[in-house]
Amino acid sequence: SNSVRMHNKGRCLHLMRRKGVRRTNQSLPDYFTDLADRLKDVTIYYGDWTHLANNAVTSSKRGNCAVLLDPPYGNVKQPLYDHHDRKIAARCREFAMAAASPRLKIALCGYEGDLGMPDEWEQLTWGSQTGKGQERIWFSPHCQGSKVA
Repeated sequence: SNSVRMHNKGRCLHLMRRKGVRRTNQSLPDYFTDLADRLKDVTIYYGDWTHLANNAVTSSKRGNCAVLLDPPYGNVKQPLYDHHDRKIAARCREFAMAAASPRLKIALCGYEGDLGMPDEWEQLTWGSQTGKGQERIWFSPHCQGSKVA
């Protein structure tokens, strides 16, 4: 089965197909305490992605900023969202290509072959039951390297 292993401060987070998130040797209360600590300075936006994009550009002028864009995938046959727009993925790509910089790190999600991302963007391959191994996350050139197992 496909899995992604991410390392952070000596701990390992496994994202495994059909098994969800599993932390080895860690109790659930400890996991959520650690997660809350890691997210204390994180802002989560929900809604129109352009709001996030504009704020990210502004924030990157004051310091480092990172965004994860996970738009509706263009080749999905069934609408998955209330406002499913197949063009959003292409617009997110345009923004990512234009805005990525040393101070604005961007991760963009999509299906293999849909977005035509350049080789300079690191590609993380992963799979889910719906994506059947086609899912990708592309990281802008100034992102730190990911660890995949």
